[in-house]
Amino acid sequence: MQTMTLVTRTLLARAIAVVLYLYMSTIMVLGAIQDTTIPATSPLVMYDEGWTNSTTNPAYMQVVNGSVYFSAKTSNISFHFLPAKQGNITIWIDGITRMEIAEGLERTSTNSSLDPTLREYPISLPEIDHQFHLKVSSQVGDDFFTLGGITLDANDGDFTPSMYGYNATIAPSDSVLVDSTALNYSTTGWDLQTTAPYSYKSTLSRTSTVGSTASLTFNEEVLNLWLFGRLSRTGATLNITFPSNNQVNYYTNYNVSRPSLNDTTGLMQAMIWSTGPIVTWPGSSLDITLTSGEFELDFIRYTVRSPSPSKLKQYIVVAIVIVSVSVLLALVIYFGMRAMRSRRRTRATSAEKKEAFDLEMDEVPFQHPAVTNESSVTTETLHLETGGLGLSVGPPVPSNERLLPNQGDSSPSNQDLHSQRSPIVDPSLQISATGSPLTMPQSPAYSFPPLSVPTPAPTDSSRTPTQPEPAGLALYREEPPPAIGGNGAFSEALPEWSPPPPSYLT
Repeated sequence: MQTMTLVTRTLLARAIAVVLYLYMSTIMVLGAIQDTTIPATSPLVMYDEGWTNSTTNPAYMQVVNGSVYFSAKTSNISFHFLPAKQGNITIWIDGITRMEIAEGLERTSTNSSLDPTLREYPISLPEIDHQFHLKVSSQVGDDFFTLGGITLDANDGDFTPSMYGYNATIAPSDSVLVDSTALNYSTTGWDLQTTAPYSYKSTLSRTSTVGSTASLTFNEEVLNLWLFGRLSRTGATLNITFPSNNQVNYYTNYNVSRPSLNDTTGLMQAMIWSTGPIVTWPGSSLDITLTSGEFELDFIRYTVRSPSPSKLKQYIVVAIVIVSVSVLLALVIYFGMRAMRSRRRTRATSAEKKEAFDLEMDEVPFQHPAVTNESSVTTETLHLETGGLGLSVGPPVPSNERLLPNQGDSSPSNQDLHSQRSPIVDPSLQISATGSPLTMPQSPAYSFPPLSVPTPAPTDSSRTPTQPEPAGLALYREEPPPAIGGNGAFSEALPEWSPPPPSYLT
């Protein structure tokens, strides 16, 4: 039972896959085949001189008696038109099949999908190149036949034929197109038409004079060439001469005709002859001479040699070098201009700052350095100052036993003076700028004796010392600190005479 269930599921899955494949294939085919509408005024539709724009709708074309040609690669085509009340409508397919559609038109046509006022006549054909010749005639002078447009099935929207028209795909799209007016013709025998119907740019060259010639001179190397013109049932025979591979090739009595054609007007803008692969050289020419019949030439298409890969590479390299140099030069100029602007901005900023600084300096008055009320005095400063002034600083003594050097049992000798340690000065020693005596902060256990500047004995009798000066020692007495001037500087008067400082080297 389980095996049967598994087989059933497998078959069902395969059937679903096949259905999906067929569905997707149909969608792809229908998507590739597009229904394309060709307006009646399209240049792809070639009219004769009797056609004019419709009086009821300018997008339509109308005629009493006339013909129209249209070429396409298609499988299904429909003509949308309003028939004349009395007249004939003939459609030639590829110049062979003839269809009379005036009789029974109500039965063979339907209402147009483009315009309900028109009739639509569909035709099914194999998908190959086709040329349609629609020929109408009316028995009443004002009974017009009106063509509204053409719809057809096109593979991916492309219905361009390969053997008909100026855009025939038998020639590459980049091939050169030369109109018949660009050829050189013999002085007699040619009818150069400029208003010819069904022709490219309304120009057509026709001749029936035997011996009439036409030539085309090449300015470059030609690889393939195609002639386009009217192809009829009787046609013509030509002698064709063209260069190839450093030699001249001859086609004698080449037959340009289509005996199977039933339409007497033939096929328009049809490819009537091609050279196949050739190699011409600049200055060589193609020569055509009529030997019999009637020949009608519309235009010529040919391909030229493209640049060789080596030359193409050289062109690419040269182009790359030129572009690179241009880009590099542009970058150099750009960054150079940026650097110049940056330097200018820097110089301008510096000048502005200097000018602003100079203005500030001009506005601010000059001032001497300010002196604070309290200045720190280090040991070195004190030593230098006391040494310069001949001061003697004794060792620190306890605050309750402060003695002058001349107090005690005996005076110290010079050796004792030299052996005394230098005073330890507190870095917090302050000098007051208010004119008060020089003071030093007291330590917990020691204090410095007051500083005294020795003065010499007066020479006059006005001096009254308080006590006699002991020999060899200077008296200690307190002197006021130097006064501070008005501008903040110290003003100090030197003593009249100071003894030299004691020497510690002797």
